Amino acid sequence: MPEEIDVPMEDVKEHLDRHHEHMVESGENIPVWLKLVPMTTAILAVIAAVSSLNAGQLVNMALLEKNNEIAEHTLASDSWNYYQAKGIKGLIMSAQADALPEGSPLKVKDKDNAARYTKEQKDISATAKGHEKKAEDLNKEAQHYLHNGHYFALAVSLSQIAIAMSAIAAITRQRTIWFLGMTSGAISAGLLIYGILQK
Repeated sequence: MPEEIDVPMEDVKEHLDRHHEHMVESGENIPVWLKLVPMTTAILAVIAAVSSLNAGQLVNMALLEKNNEIAEHTLASDSWNYYQAKGIKGLIMSAQADALPEGSPLKVKDKDNAARYTKEQKDISATAKGHEKKAEDLNKEAQHYLHNGHYFALAVSLSQIAIAMSAIAAITRQRTIWFLGMTSGAISAGLLIYGILQK
């Protein structure tokens, strides 16, 4: 996943500014909506940049949570291996105790050791299950970050579409295209706000 989403909007803004300056210098009668194109384009560029930063941040946070999840899975696996080792030791002690004659002091000691290993297994099992639960929680947190990151990524895309449509509208002097671009921009602003509220 990318660490940061690139938003190359500087060239588009420069082109629109030059076009606007040319129209002003030539004395053309500039429609009001066309005068708004540079300002709305700048606002859309800010929306795209803020959305891009938030998307990158959430991806990084999700990767960190996934890394922590892997660490917890490793600890759980180690705990289960330790659990099995205690179980094997307990079975060996129990088998040795069964092989010894009744009343033998070693038989009592081996049975006590077998019981101790069984008790230790219960504690180790609780530890392993705790690591598994924490890994599951970390995975849910990572999924939450990725889910919210999609709002920001979509906001970046819609902002870029709106900027491109504004450029096309300014060049072709088609107000309808600009309105469609502003609709895309409004949706991107809404997604940015929604994503921030969901963080």
